[in-house]
Amino acid sequence: MDVRPVHALRQQYPGAYSNGEAPAVSKRTIVIEGDRVVSVGSHPHIIEEDDRVVDLNGRTVMPGMATCHYHLTSPSGMHEGFAPYGYEYPPGYQALIAQRNLLTTLQQGYTLVVGAGAACDIDPAISQAIDDGFVQGPRFTPSLRELSTTGHANDLLAPWYWRLRTLGAARNCDGPDAFTLAVREEAKIGLKVIKLFVTRGHLVPCGNAIMMSIELGIDIIDHCDEMDDDVIAALAETGTFVVPSVHYPKVVAELTEAEAPEAAAEMKRGPAVHVRRLAEGGGRWRPPSPR
Repeated sequence: MDVRPVHALRQQYPGAYSNGEAPAVSKRTIVIEGDRVVSVGSHPHIIEEDDRVVDLNGRTVMPGMATCHYHLTSPSGMHEGFAPYGYEYPPGYQALIAQRNLLTTLQQGYTLVVGAGAACDIDPAISQAIDDGFVQGPRFTPSLRELSTTGHANDLLAPWYWRLRTLGAARNCDGPDAFTLAVREEAKIGLKVIKLFVTRGHLVPCGNAIMMSIELGIDIIDHCDEMDDDVIAALAETGTFVVPSVHYPKVVAELTEAEAPEAAAEMKRGPAVHVRRLAEGGGRWRPPSPR
């Protein structure tokens, strides 16, 4: 396998190049030095002896995509058998699932992935393996267990008499001291994103919780279901990022369409409406996961 850096990507008609903002154009030569694109033009590039040329005739070159809400160890949490959240598989097995998932995102064109909660301390380990060049993967920002409280929805995923204070993919924290300890311990392991549950989760009224999160200075709000004009104005004013739910409401709508067709139709419309309103209101949003 040739692992020399690419210095020229030569493209002839009918190939196409897109920068993600303008319509695609053809007959372009892309020159890369190291990990940077240094030029894109219609004139042939002078090929040096050590250059590696990749012929992209008939293909399209586009910027790498980003997914900013990714559960690396899925299908943990979706296993058909009963097990506490995040303990569906042994940690070693989950590490293999995680690497498979990250490699899949890279092969599909995602070059930036941001973790949104994973089981058994897998995220930082996989991130290190990518940074060390031991495995292939996109640029990855690791998260860890989701931090919530006793009695939260995540806490109800195992019988109470098992006395599990920490699940594989969630950690119960009650009070400021417990949250402070959890953040310190997870930062020690290597997380870069702290995930806090300030509501019960998806598709629940949460306008007050969103406003509270903005006021407290949380950097990124995931899902942000039920956002209204006041929330969007606050997001725009503070520069808080949003990773809106896009795919998940559609899945729920399909499952509930027979019993509640009007609610299902509203759920299908919601994500597109939210993204459009964010753009019109000057909000800053990041692309969610395709999963």
